[in-house]
Amino acid sequence: IGEVSQLFTVTWGLWLVCQQRGQLKQAQDLADEALALAKQQPDPALLLQAHHAVWTNLFRLPDLPACREHLDQGLALYNLDEHGSHAFVYGGHDPGVCCLNHSALTLWFLGYPDQARDMARKAMALAETLSHPFSLVLALSFSGFLRQYRRQAGPAREHAEATLALCAERGIAPQFAAAAKALRGWAVADQGQTDEGIADIQEGLRALRATGTEQRKSYLLALLAEAHGKAGQAGRGLVELAEALESAEQSGERTWEAELHRLRGELLLSQSADNQRQAEACFSQALAVARKQSVKALELRAATSFAGLLQSQGKSKQARE
Repeated sequence: IGEVSQLFTVTWGLWLVCQQRGQLKQAQDLADEALALAKQQPDPALLLQAHHAVWTNLFRLPDLPACREHLDQGLALYNLDEHGSHAFVYGGHDPGVCCLNHSALTLWFLGYPDQARDMARKAMALAETLSHPFSLVLALSFSGFLRQYRRQAGPAREHAEATLALCAERGIAPQFAAAAKALRGWAVADQGQTDEGIADIQEGLRALRATGTEQRKSYLLALLAEAHGKAGQAGRGLVELAEALESAEQSGERTWEAELHRLRGELLLSQSADNQRQAEACFSQALAVARKQSVKALELRAATSFAGLLQSQGKSKQARE
């Protein structure tokens, strides 16, 4: 049993390295191996951490229905008294907070925004009971991401600024500080200060690249492209989206892929009325990707954009459908 436990810890560590580097295929193989190892012995702690690896991977690929199954198993296994020490062994954060965080975002993508909000509140409540700053950074960050998904600029900015303050105070989590800087930039741009917002997002992306991680790169590039669009700089936004799609292809992190195609269509339309056919193809691609991934929230966005285009072409019946 001791040998299995040691092998599990090494496998989990290798998984974490691959996952941070954006090598999701290798990371998935290692997560599956960790789960197989955990099932060889009656230790719920190892099983919890195996599900932890698997749910993190499945969220990014994404396979959200399967991800939700592993998240539910993680929630059933997690016990604060028994697993509170895991933050010092596995990935530097509490697995319960991580599970609630990913449950919140997964529920939003699957089309349950109210349940997602409630789960994010549970993650924050748990993190605030722990004497573990990095776990609190995670809860603040994921709550900020959810607010951005819901297009709530004010709350998103508040969570981003709280994340930045905690990271600076404790000297921790540069990758989450980078994402928070970009998230703040999106909120600032959405509130009308596009130049300041764009500068913040660009600074966040530079900081993210300095950490060596590929996590959330395509998502943050999408925020930058959207801000450029709001500033009337559709051409620059399209360049950012091309990089985002390339990043998603290389890393395998495709959670935001449907939105990348939808945004491309929106920017093409804002650039020129002559781009309607290209925009239609983008919206169709966004719909196809979202349906394949069971990402209802992004499917609804793509359908709404597509309907708007059809309506402008006088195709009201098709738009309603």
